[in-house]
Amino acid sequence: MSALFALYERGDVRISEALGADRLRLGVEFILSRQNADGGFGTYERRRGGRLLELVNPSEMFGQCMTELSYVECTASSLGALAHYLRNYPDLPGGKITAAIRKAERFLRSRQLDDGSFPGFWGINYTYAVFHVAKGLRMAGVEPADPVLQAAAGWLLEKQRSDGGWGEHYSSCLEGRYVESRHSQTVMTAWALLALMEVYPAAHEAVERGIAWLCSQQGEDGGWPRQGMNGVFFGAAMLDYRLYPVYFPTWALARYVRLEGAKASTSAGLNDAGPACAGAEGHHDTVGRSDRRRQRCRFRGRSSFVGTGLAGPDRRARSRSRPQTGRRADPPARYRRAARTRTDP
Repeated sequence: MSALFALYERGDVRISEALGADRLRLGVEFILSRQNADGGFGTYERRRGGRLLELVNPSEMFGQCMTELSYVECTASSLGALAHYLRNYPDLPGGKITAAIRKAERFLRSRQLDDGSFPGFWGINYTYAVFHVAKGLRMAGVEPADPVLQAAAGWLLEKQRSDGGWGEHYSSCLEGRYVESRHSQTVMTAWALLALMEVYPAAHEAVERGIAWLCSQQGEDGGWPRQGMNGVFFGAAMLDYRLYPVYFPTWALARYVRLEGAKASTSAGLNDAGPACAGAEGHHDTVGRSDRRRQRCRFRGRSSFVGTGLAGPDRRARSRSRPQTGRRADPPARYRRAARTRTDP
């Protein structure tokens, strides 16, 4: 839905009549049919069972996989799409979209933790959730001064590292608390920046420091290093979405330039003649350099499925794409097939 709206708003992209208003309405009706009673949204269907079903979970590996839940990320994304639709098209009979938006907003507000963050489910983890919530609420018309957004932004400011970046370790998904990674990571930094720019102006000190760090990490080929896991599969397996380190930093930089205009592109060291951050200075740790050297040959699949070792025998990974720094659990074959074919939010 977001991609279609973006195409419609450009004006210079011709779209087939097959993607007209009627088909957009069908998409909206599909989203509405996935809203749960608590106002949140699941992934594939509305919730149809209770938590007791988790007691008979046969997977022996994945958690919270027996029924659909209401996820912060899915709810925020659905909220944004519905709000975007409502700004351009009339509501459905009975004010269905307006009612769904109100319920979704209430759900998101109820999920905020005391420290201002939100729990994620499909990404790592609190940083990922805050990114989605900030974007979704702003698309729904919530003002930047709203206490929920201010608290979320304040939490991000507290987690910013001394080098200007952000980094959250995947173990935060397992421990139920924020765990900082050893180094700043490009994907988490991009998520944090995209969230902050929904609340603060692009000239905010924290935003500019984060942008400068992203620029310092960009390689000569225009890409960014892969630095660790960035996705989660039912709380017990980590996913490496290999394009995340490319398009999320690009998105953050584009958002920054759009907000600041030509002044931003000059002050951040952006250069139209080469990579987006050509010439920006900053530290490059050893891991970043080695990842960057390997980057060209590691964009062959959509994701890498990596078990956390919560269940099943540990085996040394057989991947040839990087040196091994730990051990990984090989999931059953049926789950490996699912990981290759299923696309999660």
